[in-house]
Amino acid sequence: MWLPFLLVALPWGTVVGGGPLTLANLSRIIGGSAVKISKVPYQAAIILDGSNSCSGAILKESYVLTAASCVSGYSKGSIKVRVGTSSADSGRASAKVCIVISHPSYTYWRFDNNLAILKLCKPLKLSDSIKAIKIADKVPDNDKQVQVSGWGSTCWWGSWWDRCFGSRPSQLQIVTTVVYDRESCASDREVWFGLWDNGISERTLCTWDSGVGACSYDTGAPLVKDDKLVGILSEGGCTTYPDVYANVAGFKSWIADNTKDDTTTPKPTTVSSASTRSSSTSIGTTSSTSSSSTISSSTPPTATPPTKTPPTKTPPTKTPPT
Repeated sequence: MWLPFLLVALPWGTVVGGGPLTLANLSRIIGGSAVKISKVPYQAAIILDGSNSCSGAILKESYVLTAASCVSGYSKGSIKVRVGTSSADSGRASAKVCIVISHPSYTYWRFDNNLAILKLCKPLKLSDSIKAIKIADKVPDNDKQVQVSGWGSTCWWGSWWDRCFGSRPSQLQIVTTVVYDRESCASDREVWFGLWDNGISERTLCTWDSGVGACSYDTGAPLVKDDKLVGILSEGGCTTYPDVYANVAGFKSWIADNTKDDTTTPKPTTVSSASTRSSSTSIGTTSSTSSSSTISSSTPPTATPPTKTPPTKTPPTKTPPT
């Protein structure tokens, strides 16, 4: 109940992160601006139980990459993906998710390994507003400019405000920020005087810039440098702390292994009893031949009684004495 009075007492620049409180600022990711989906066609909205809750990036026609913390605890039936629109709640139909693959080393109290691959039930139809993005080969250097986009909260108190009044932006937002030194990020994000390792490591990437950044509901947002994906947001700092991302360049092998094209994935074959008996199909012929050979090899040999030949007796030769 004291929050409205607290907000009044705070400087406006503190509340919105770099400017007076205006309707224009309330419609932005912190310090960002609206962007058309054609400028970021890889952007995906992750819909949980019918609500736009997180973001993701299109990797292939059938695969979307997001944060494991976004979909953790949700069944695949309650997860959908919306692409091809900059609107937060409308536009194209949502795609169903058939498989959720979270990184096996993900734990909710650490930032590293916070990745999940969503396999769609039907492949997307790529267009000018729906495109896959390539993964960068390396991490950008410190102080390099990068871009993040999402439908998240527009100020540091937005998480509370959004839950009560639904003031999140209706259009996709984008902001330019800079890569932040990892050691400084770990220090700024330190928990319990360093007694708790929150997983800021070579598998993470941090950004931080004055008055701009990601916030609540931006989890899973794609971080992009030179049109290549460099990070997936683990947690936004809402300009109060550095934003922490999964360093996707460090997960290229894991991502490649779990996003193979359907044509390269062998499908299990079930051979019915009818096809086993049939010799008109290759599977049937193989099965029949195999069965026949198995039966032939398992048939016991015919026992032939042994022929006994009586020994020939030779009479002893007697030599007369001399």
